[in-house]
Amino acid sequence: MFSADNDEDRTLQAVALIISASHDADFVPSLREIYHEICQNESLLDPLNMIPPLLESSDPAASDLLVLIGECGTAKEVLIGVEEAVEKLKHHVGSSDFDEDIEKPNSRLCTLLGLYSAAIHRVKHRQKSPQETLRPIVTDLASTMSFAGSHATTDEGRAIIVASSDFVQKAHGWVLSKPNLSSDDRHACQALLKSVLDSTITTYSPYLHASLANRTFAQCYPRLSFRTKLESGWEYGADAISNALSSYDALGVSPKFLVTFPSPCHFILVAHSKDDSIKTTQTLSSMLSIILGFIQTNNSLDESISFLLTSLHSTESLSTEIVIPLCTVLPALASGHPDPSIRHQTFRILSKILGSTDPAIRLQILHDLCSHSEFPQMRVAAVGLVKEAILEAFGATVPNLFSSPRFLQVLGPTIFRPDPPDFFESHRTLEKLQESSEPARLVECLALLYVLILRDQKNKTGIRDRDNLNNIERQLLNPIRAMLNATLDDPDIQNEHVHDIMSLVSLKTSLERVELAVGSLAT
Repeated sequence: MFSADNDEDRTLQAVALIISASHDADFVPSLREIYHEICQNESLLDPLNMIPPLLESSDPAASDLLVLIGECGTAKEVLIGVEEAVEKLKHHVGSSDFDEDIEKPNSRLCTLLGLYSAAIHRVKHRQKSPQETLRPIVTDLASTMSFAGSHATTDEGRAIIVASSDFVQKAHGWVLSKPNLSSDDRHACQALLKSVLDSTITTYSPYLHASLANRTFAQCYPRLSFRTKLESGWEYGADAISNALSSYDALGVSPKFLVTFPSPCHFILVAHSKDDSIKTTQTLSSMLSIILGFIQTNNSLDESISFLLTSLHSTESLSTEIVIPLCTVLPALASGHPDPSIRHQTFRILSKILGSTDPAIRLQILHDLCSHSEFPQMRVAAVGLVKEAILEAFGATVPNLFSSPRFLQVLGPTIFRPDPPDFFESHRTLEKLQESSEPARLVECLALLYVLILRDQKNKTGIRDRDNLNNIERQLLNPIRAMLNATLDDPDIQNEHVHDIMSLVSLKTSLERVELAVGSLAT
């Protein structure tokens, strides 16, 4: 195949054949044949001239040749060739000529990271310091990731994290192999390598899809997690971030260190760490602004929800500095996110936060959620949160605002009436009732009223007072009763499918139950 008389000419001949075969799938000899030939004589490898055409080829043999170059080519030339390829990739992805529907920049970047990993530990230590070798490599990698990251697929994002982690470990091992390495050089190199890991996690963590929140929820709430499904292939995401954490650890960066220096990247790593001892309310306080930012921008929700679930799970008391900001942003997520698992998990977090705060603040937050929330779903769900507070209060051994007259003073006018008060005047048809969330809210309000009447045997809240019952009868029960009588007696509505009137049937059942409870008070 190579007819020249000396290695230099045969190398030139090999380069020429690789260039031709990389651009023509029918070229003879093929890349596979060239690969087998070069395997017999690795001195023919020319990294600087072979890497560029091989990167352009989709032939599997091109990948095999690149692996061979990384493992057996002159290490210094491999680094130079890869550095040039990374620089070219960065400029190309950022140019107007780039077509993300055709090109795969992250697949190429992953290949280049593999070449770096294969060659770096073979570079001989000379007068040039390790940090001088690493600095341009790390700088270009971080810059290229920032351009290419938004074009990645899930598989590519995970592969980049794994490849970057492997490069860092190989490079760190090479740094430590330098004789008489000074402490300053070691720390400088570790900082450089940490920076490329930071760039990798910041850019590619959205592609992990490791089902972290679902797994954490299953641990914290096993009885509520039977409907929770893990994403297909979540294990690959979990393995990728585990590789990254191992690389950080090799650099001397432990999860406990990450906690002390809050940043978006560090928070993501802490959330994925298996060391739950660092996921405390103290860490929550230091990372709070980061978590709030992620929730408001709909980023890193998997990590944010998982961390909140873990850090709050065994908490009994929270400061207002944590409660107020979280209760400001969580209702929108619990109400409006398209993923039902995220809505459910966020609602449980909100419930846990409210259960861990001062009753006066809890009462005010619930009042706001029941009356001022811009999300109808939250006004419905908030009544359930009030019921939780009532049950806790009557199960407690110490006085509580939710088992006192203050409860009815603050929440009675909001909960025990339709919203708005003339709701049934403007919603006279079945179609309009079906379009509204108010019937569902009223079912929750009646359920709360029923529980309150039964549990408040000593009339601590004043719910059994005749004046309060008359007000509830006039403002809540009579309007519901009148609407149900008018609607369910309509022959046209009686002919509707049961599914179409289910909300009214639920409302009627709830009303009848409350009427029985109220009636029992008079006997």
